[in-house]
Amino acid sequence: MPTALFALNDPDIGISLAATLAARGWHLLATANVVAVLRQHGIVCTDIADWVGIHDSPVVPTLHPKVETALSLVEAGSESAIDLVFDQPYPLAVGMDIGGHTLLGLALKGRRVALTTTAEAALVDQAIAMIGSVPPPLRDALAAATAARLTAFYADIRDGAETVSELANGENPYQIPASLVSRPSADPLALSAFANLGATAPCYTNLADLDGLINAAVALGRGFHATFGSTPHVCLAAKHGNPCGIAIDAKDPMAAVEGALWAEPIAIWGGELLVNFPVDGSIAAALTSSERRRRELGSAVWMLDVVAMPACDADAAKTLRRRTARKVFINPGLGALAAASMPAVARSVRGGELRQPGHDFVLDLSTASAFSDAEKADLLIAWAAAFFSFHGGNEVAIAKDGHLLATGGGPSTVHAARTAIDRARASGHDMTGSTFAADAFFPFTDAPALLADAGCRRGAVPSGGVRFAEVAEFFASRHIAVHFLPDDIRGFIRH
Repeated sequence: MPTALFALNDPDIGISLAATLAARGWHLLATANVVAVLRQHGIVCTDIADWVGIHDSPVVPTLHPKVETALSLVEAGSESAIDLVFDQPYPLAVGMDIGGHTLLGLALKGRRVALTTTAEAALVDQAIAMIGSVPPPLRDALAAATAARLTAFYADIRDGAETVSELANGENPYQIPASLVSRPSADPLALSAFANLGATAPCYTNLADLDGLINAAVALGRGFHATFGSTPHVCLAAKHGNPCGIAIDAKDPMAAVEGALWAEPIAIWGGELLVNFPVDGSIAAALTSSERRRRELGSAVWMLDVVAMPACDADAAKTLRRRTARKVFINPGLGALAAASMPAVARSVRGGELRQPGHDFVLDLSTASAFSDAEKADLLIAWAAAFFSFHGGNEVAIAKDGHLLATGGGPSTVHAARTAIDRARASGHDMTGSTFAADAFFPFTDAPALLADAGCRRGAVPSGGVRFAEVAEFFASRHIAVHFLPDDIRGFIRH
């Protein structure tokens, strides 16, 4: 009988995983506060103090030698072993939780399953419920995330220490050496928290592009959660960090993958892809090659350089690793996009850097009664693409039926709209009844006229400009429903 240990500041976050483990025959150990909550839900568990045999003692039960032995000195799966630790250390601002981090370190030493966040617990919960165990790729990803947190914790104690990781090369091959400088961070989506299962180390460009893709995904996930209360299967395909394919599907992850890859299939060649769901062998195969692509474009291979996901099974890892240049990034935090935040912005300039808070605006369409749920989904997709791309400024994106069709950029809104329309047509998309989003207000009716003539019937755009009333009247005259964003909301995310 495998054993799990729960040591949580917020005991409610362990209920679902504990119930799944108990149903599978696991023995549950927990700190006193967690025991009380689990028993209220009818989940059988043992107080860790009873298990180690100490009461009314200054010794913390989780630091008892019996716990150390069970985590790191006996074989996993044995009768006296602890096989999984769900530990939630309190933040450094509250105090120095050496005990909690020691538990995690012991779990790593013993190659146990170690998790600290609700997102990671949800992934383990799903894996246990579906296959009865935690697959090796997910174990590795959890271990990498835990190691990164331990590193950040002890570095934070040292008052802002930095970790430098060497990269394969710079933005251009001659720009070497290149490195990733990681500072203490509680961000589960920090680049240092991504485990690369690929055979080749990432380069500067890979990580810069991944960073842009993560931010677009987080914005989309937060928008869906605010609007609908949940996030569907999401797939984002990008080139140089600019989304050129986004698709969602509530039930079928493969449909999301296919929709994203076929938005602009020529653009995605050699690009990056991110999903918010575990990848299995069949999805991995679809990410590497396609018979449809062979028929229509003359080559079956997608040549993706970067693939990022919360977890993958052994078949998927094997398939994706066949291309040695591909970076296969695992981070369980991608399974909980709605819980992530946007980082502050710091851009190096000559003699210093520019700084500003992160773009933390969430497009919440929950009360936008003028749109159906399907139309709201398209608005969210177009908005995420427009606001988190950089094709020169003044981005405009077009979406339809849960898929991004195309995105175009400045220097003017007319150029952006025309480019997006031309790219959508070049990929064979019908824009009749489609949805647009723009990351800057329309100063004239010229760009709106292009979108209306192309078939757009709804959109989202910042309000503002001296001709705002004229622009709004134009949309009304063409029977185009527009969700106007507050006039202090602009895009230009990648400036």
